Amino acid sequence: MNCLSYALNFWSEHPEYLIYYNGDHCINLRDREVATNYLSLSGYGLEHMMSSFDDVLNKEDIFLLKQYFEYITHKTDFYWSNFEVKPKVGLTTISKK
Repeated sequence: MNCLSYALNFWSEHPEYLIYYNGDHCINLRDREVATNYLSLSGYGLEHMMSSFDDVLNKEDIFLLKQYFEYITHKTDFYWSNFEVKPKVGLTTISKK
């Protein structure tokens, strides 16, 4: 089993963990944990991960990979939909006369 297959199967059992990749190896970390030199799979994109692991992914792995990208996309959308930017009170506009 390759590292991406393992990470996807682990994530399907433990969705509180996310998958990170460094261009060579995949790992699972709890949400908000950071690993040096690793980037979230969302930083690489689905197409990149599919092409990088094309020769080692089976149908179940591909299904889980697509599910994972759906999950992290909706998780990010949910975060930003609950983030509200409020303008500072008392801003004034200066215009040239």
